[in-house]
Amino acid sequence: MCSGYHEYNIFNLQNKEDKERIIMEWLSDNWEWVMLAFVVLEKVVKLSPSDKDDIMVDVLFQGLSKMVGKGKEESE
Repeated sequence: MCSGYHEYNIFNLQNKEDKERIIMEWLSDNWEWVMLAFVVLEKVVKLSPSDKDDIMVDVLFQGLSKMVGKGKEESE
């Protein structure tokens, strides 16, 4: 079982700060597993026949292009 396991159901909590605190606690307690899952997903994407071969680069590039695109549309 993962370290830092709580008996909380975050979907039933009313307070947003409590949800965020519990999620952050879980992420900080289990950061190794989060990174391992990300690396595995990254390798699966690289091995797939898709034209997008890198999660991090594609996500950052798409986000930046959306920000730049929105900035150009607003200025016109």
